[in-house]
Amino acid sequence: MAMNDRTEGWHMLLQVFGMLDGKSLATAASVSRLWSQVATQEDLWKDLCLAKWPSLDSQAGVSVVNEAGSYRQLYVLRYQAQRGCFGHVKPWLSMDDLIFLVDVTAAAAEEVACSFIRRGGELCPVFVCDDMFRFLAVLREEEHGKAAVGGLGEMKGLKVSWAVMVKGSQRVFQVMNSKNAGHAMMGNACISFSECLPDHSGCAPGFSQHIAEVDLRFGVREDGNLVTAEVCLGIMNTLTWRYFSQDEALRYLQHAFL
Repeated sequence: MAMNDRTEGWHMLLQVFGMLDGKSLATAASVSRLWSQVATQEDLWKDLCLAKWPSLDSQAGVSVVNEAGSYRQLYVLRYQAQRGCFGHVKPWLSMDDLIFLVDVTAAAAEEVACSFIRRGGELCPVFVCDDMFRFLAVLREEEHGKAAVGGLGEMKGLKVSWAVMVKGSQRVFQVMNSKNAGHAMMGNACISFSECLPDHSGCAPGFSQHIAEVDLRFGVREDGNLVTAEVCLGIMNTLTWRYFSQDEALRYLQHAFL
């Protein structure tokens, strides 16, 4: 392409792109190298930002843009915040910052079936892809309670409490406090609990697309009674029917702790 043609094409794209909204402009940037060079021009994103958020047209606004890195980056961050999502922003929490507290009791007698505390880094990933927020805790002998689960009927009376605490702080989030109604049996050796989680984005009051899951996996003791051998913990997104990635779960918990 001759230099004059390229320059003319550049200016033509600049004029057209100046009429686009942010989502369309971001899409245009993925079409070709030339389109990307034009669509990422700061002047275009500055005009979009100032039109959408007039408060940025000030000295304080300039400082905010500098903090974000660019008008384009600020637009992306504001757009994600308005939609209640956080894109690929790395959470400030890590798994090593979390402490998991789980107690399983026999609802009728309030006797402990099992209880344990684990740091996030001590939990074993369930899937080969270890980025998923679904973990397994293999119980030690001292973590088994006095309550014996004699058979399948007695499994229905179990109650699960799952809380998460931030290490070195007083912040605690109650993930689950559920009594099984007896409809979540999974074969003869596993029972599953689930509970809807609050939506911390504020974009859909009264509606939750997140579900906490706890699976209890049983073994058999020498006396023939069942004992909780393993506990599986996870959070699922019901819109996509997949488990949260660790980053997604950590971002969710960050908002829960606010």
